[in-house]
Amino acid sequence: MALTYGIGTCAGMMFAPAFGIDRGLWWIVHGQAHGVAQIFGWGGLFIMGVSFHVVPRFRNGPMDFPWPQRAVLVLVVFGISLRFFGRSLHRRSFSPELLDAPGVVLLAGMLIYAVVIGRALYRGQNSRLQTEA
Repeated sequence: MALTYGIGTCAGMMFAPAFGIDRGLWWIVHGQAHGVAQIFGWGGLFIMGVSFHVVPRFRNGPMDFPWPQRAVLVLVVFGISLRFFGRSLHRRSFSPELLDAPGVVLLAGMLIYAVVIGRALYRGQNSRLQTEA
């Protein structure tokens, strides 16, 4: 995510003025696509991956494995890709659908993530601390 959508888009936006390419609407659109790829792709997937590894160890309990992690990864990467290309192809006739669908796909991934982490916290064997709430 970071190397392809995030940094690739940023590099293109940074060098475009040097090649005399006018900064118009595409600049704003690609800036938004870059932001979504960086926030959800880099930040979101990083936090999810670390929490899948660390949360069960905090509570010394089991975690549902492996299908939920794979489903979250596939849904989030697919949602980010749809959002990125929906923003990048803003003048195409299918662009509105590519902007609506990623929200549903990302929401599904986030809900599966929240349920898996919640179940791991609930089923943990260590005593609950007051700060956990």
